[in-house]
Amino acid sequence: MTPQEFVATIKGHQRFLRKQADGVRADLTGQNLAGLRLPNLNLRDAILTDADFRGAVVTGCNFRNAELRGAKFQGADAKETDFGVADLRGSHFEDAKLAGANFKGADLTRLRQRVTQFGGIGSHTGPHVTMAKLGDPAPAKADPQNPSLADTFMPQTEMTPVIMAGADLSGANLSGVRAKSANFEGAVLTDAHLDNADLRGAVLADANLDRADLTSADLSGSDLRRASLASANLTRTDLGQADMRGSDLSDVQARYAQLVEANLTGAILQNADIRGASLAGADLRGALIADVDLDSADLEGTRVIRGTADLPVNIQAALRAHALWVESFGVEGERAVLVGTDFANVDLAGSYFSGADLKRCNFAKANLSNCLFVLADLSEADLGAADLTHCDLRGADLHRANLHGARMADANLGVADIRGPDGKKTGQTWPANLSAADLTDADLSHADLAGANLTGTMLSD
Repeated sequence: MTPQEFVATIKGHQRFLRKQADGVRADLTGQNLAGLRLPNLNLRDAILTDADFRGAVVTGCNFRNAELRGAKFQGADAKETDFGVADLRGSHFEDAKLAGANFKGADLTRLRQRVTQFGGIGSHTGPHVTMAKLGDPAPAKADPQNPSLADTFMPQTEMTPVIMAGADLSGANLSGVRAKSANFEGAVLTDAHLDNADLRGAVLADANLDRADLTSADLSGSDLRRASLASANLTRTDLGQADMRGSDLSDVQARYAQLVEANLTGAILQNADIRGASLAGADLRGALIADVDLDSADLEGTRVIRGTADLPVNIQAALRAHALWVESFGVEGERAVLVGTDFANVDLAGSYFSGADLKRCNFAKANLSNCLFVLADLSEADLGAADLTHCDLRGADLHRANLHGARMADANLGVADIRGPDGKKTGQTWPANLSAADLTDADLSHADLAGANLTGTMLSD
């Protein structure tokens, strides 16, 4: 298309919008508009399927109700642009500037294709692809006596989702948007309006959603790892089975939110309002839960370490970072160094302590049942009368530790397999070290001490 033809198309479209007799709806399917400056253009209702706007300036443009399936907006400047009710299935917005843009009611779900193929009669044997809107009527049944394009209709196939990775959507209006499985990884969505949005299975890892309004949005099954949602509104939001490891949920409003079976390992929930929320079956181990009223939520089957709420915030932060370190095999977070910390009488059941430096810590009478202490350094620690039932202490260093009167039934004090960053065994092993430890009056019923170093260990007669 020449520049003259483009201008004529735009003028014809303006007449079309004014309902003039000589108006023609703009059809710019597949046109290359990359890098052009097209601010404030009115392309409402235009046909722009597969159009290329990469690097273009389309600030303030009106794409309302336009057909933009498969359009490319990578690196485009689309601030304050109106994409309301547009068909954006399969479009790309990586690194686009979309601050203040309006996507209310837009369709950002996966692009679907209907694939049809000529029958085996004649010379045409290759596939023929046609686009179809969701909800289009199904094609007629095949007629073996009268083959046609619809005769060998194949079921609809899921294609690539919309990609907005790294895009700036700060303050954008995405209210009610349909963005199932869309990719917003690393996107900036601060102060964005996402109420009632369909974001099921969406990728929002490392995204910034601070102060975003996600009221009644559906983010079930979404990836929110390391995402920041500080002060976001999650009232009645569905986050069931979402992966929220390492996310920041400080100061969120999450009344009546659904977080059933969500993974919140190492998440920050400080001062979160979760009244009436359901966290049934969720994993909150290693989460920072200072100033959170856990009793106001449904915690049936939730894995949560309540005792950490009473610890100083800096200790909670260290345990949070350590939980992420353990979960990621050292890729994220950092190893906890808590030498000499006082954990006496604290309920820490189910905590992640594997690999932590806990030398000379005071765990006297603490509840440490079901904790992970694999390869942890507990040398000279005080574990007197502590509950260590079902603990995993393989490869732990308990040299000169006080375990007098400890309950260690079903604890594993055997040999640990050394694993690499990928979580796979390296072939190396490391035994638990109980040399010179005091195990007098300890309950070791059904405990596994196979391969442990018991040199100089004090045991009851």
